[in-house]
Amino acid sequence: MPIQYTYEKNPEILIVKLSGLVSLQEMQAVMMQILEDQAIPEDANAVWDVSSMAFNNITLEFLEQLVEIRKQIDERRGQAKIAILSDYALAEPLIKMYTILSKDLRQTTQMFTIENEARAWVTE
Repeated sequence: MPIQYTYEKNPEILIVKLSGLVSLQEMQAVMMQILEDQAIPEDANAVWDVSSMAFNNITLEFLEQLVEIRKQIDERRGQAKIAILSDYALAEPLIKMYTILSKDLRQTTQMFTIENEARAWVTE
């Protein structure tokens, strides 16, 4: 499966790792699965690691549709922080575009290239 997740109880971080080509349907399914998981708080801070993800299918339309999916769960996710982790230079403009498109959501999204910095930010 191209999306794996774990919830670390100490220091309470949701870690989501994406690899290869990922579809909107897969992302939506995992988001719903996470929200329904009783072991994970709905407003859990998260690190979405897209370092191993392929960006071949990521377009502006894809990002807009992803934000629309997130709008449907915005209330449930509360004030969670979302760190997007990637050291892939060509992905940076797409991730920045996504953070701009997400600015009206309640969650704060920020991009990181170093995992320790992403973890530190979501736990501060």
